[in-house]
Amino acid sequence: MKIYRSENCLFPRFVSHGGMSDILSDILSDILKASSALVFILVLLTGLFYAQSAGAYKIGHLEFNILSEDERTVDVGWEERPPSPHHGFRTDSIVIPPTVTINNKEYRVTQIRKNGFDELICDYIDIPSSVEVINQSAFEKLAVDTIILKPGLREIGKSAFSGSWVRYCSVPNTVEIINDYAWKKCWRLETIDWPQNLTVIPDYCFAYCGRLKFDFKNITKIGWDAFSFNEMEQIYFPAGIHIGNGAFGCSHAKQITFELGPTFIERNAFLSSNELEELELPEGITVDDDAFIFCNNLKRLVIHDNVTFILGSGTFNSTPDYQDDEHPNGYIIDRIFYLAKNPQSLSQSMFSWATYLNGKLYVLPEAYETAKVTEPWSLFENIYPISDGVQQVVNSQQEFETKSEILFDLQGRKVDSEIDNLNPGVYISIKGNNRSKIIVR
Repeated sequence: MKIYRSENCLFPRFVSHGGMSDILSDILSDILKASSALVFILVLLTGLFYAQSAGAYKIGHLEFNILSEDERTVDVGWEERPPSPHHGFRTDSIVIPPTVTINNKEYRVTQIRKNGFDELICDYIDIPSSVEVINQSAFEKLAVDTIILKPGLREIGKSAFSGSWVRYCSVPNTVEIINDYAWKKCWRLETIDWPQNLTVIPDYCFAYCGRLKFDFKNITKIGWDAFSFNEMEQIYFPAGIHIGNGAFGCSHAKQITFELGPTFIERNAFLSSNELEELELPEGITVDDDAFIFCNNLKRLVIHDNVTFILGSGTFNSTPDYQDDEHPNGYIIDRIFYLAKNPQSLSQSMFSWATYLNGKLYVLPEAYETAKVTEPWSLFENIYPISDGVQQVVNSQQEFETKSEILFDLQGRKVDSEIDNLNPGVYISIKGNNRSKIIVR
C-alpha cells in the first residue's frame, strides 16, 4: 500500500493484494497520524485565541482594549473569567479610572465593555465621568446596592443592568439613549433618578421591578411591558401619555388616575391587574382592545363622554367562565356609569356575561333609548337613566373611598410620618379618589 499525499488530505491507493490485516493496520496508522495533526492544529488555534485575548492591557483586575489610537480611547471590563455562569466572584469595590497609560500614552476610558462587569459581587462601584457608553449587559446581574452614573454618559445599552441587585440608580441628564430591558428583573430596585430630557420609557425597561416607585410627570410614552409585575399601589398619569402594550400587566395597582387629556391606552396595558377595584376614564382617552382584560376585582367603572374605544373587544372582560363561592356567576363589575351623550357601538365581548346579567349600567337620560338598542349597552339586564349623572357618580364614589390618607413624596415613595410631623417639602396626598398636593414650609 502506497500513500499519495496532497496538500489538503491523505488518501490510500491500493497497488498490491496484501493481506487484509496489513491493510487495516495501515489505515489505522494513517488515521492516528491525521488525528494527531488535527489535534496539533486545534491546540495551535486555541493558543492563538488566548494570545489575542491576552492582548488586552491589564491593570490589576481591569482589562482595557484600545478603541481609537487617534482619539486615544479605550473600553474597560473585568479580567477574563470562567464562562457564564460564574457566580460568586467577589471583590470589595470596583474603581474605574478615567484615564490609563499604555505604552507611555494616555488614553481616556470612554466605554464599559459588553458583559464587562456582569455577575460580579461587590460593595461599591465607581464609574468615572469619562465613560460615555455603557454597552449591552455590561452590569447584568451585578450584585451591588447603589450605582451612580455621572454627567458625560450618553448611552445605556440593552440589558445594561438587567437582573442586577441595585436598589438605587441615578441617571444624569446627559444620557440621550436608553435601550430596551435596561433594568429588567432588578427586583430590589426601589428608586431611580430618571433624566428629565428623556420622555420615553423603553420596552421592558423596568419589567419585574416590583418595588420600584416612579414619577411619570415628564413621560410621554411608556413602552411594551415596561412596568409589568410592578407593585405600585397608586399610579398617576399626566395628560397626553401613551401607555404601551402590557405596560402595567399583572400590576398591583389599587388606584389608577388619568389626568384629563388625550391619553392612549394600548392592548393589555393593565392586563390582570387584579387589585384594581375602581376606575375612572376622563374625556379624551382612547382605549384599545383588551386594555383592562382580566382585572377580575374591578367593581366600579366610570366612563366619561368623549372616551373612544377602538373596538371594545375584551376591554373589561374577566376570566372566562370563572366561578367560585364568592362569585357563583363569575366576576362582575357591579356599577358602570357611562356618561356619553351618544353611546358608541362596540363589541359584545367588551364585558363578561356575568357583568351583563348582574351588573348595573347607568346612562344619561338623553342616551337611554339609544343605549337600549346599541351593543354592548343593550346587553345589560339592568340599565337605568340617571337624572343627574355627575352627582350620582360622585355619591357612588363615596362608598368606595377609604377614610385613611396616604402620603407620598415626589419620587413616589410612601411617607410614614403623620401630616403634622412632615419635613419641609412637597408631598402628594391620596384619599380614596381625591388627590392633592401638600407644601410644607
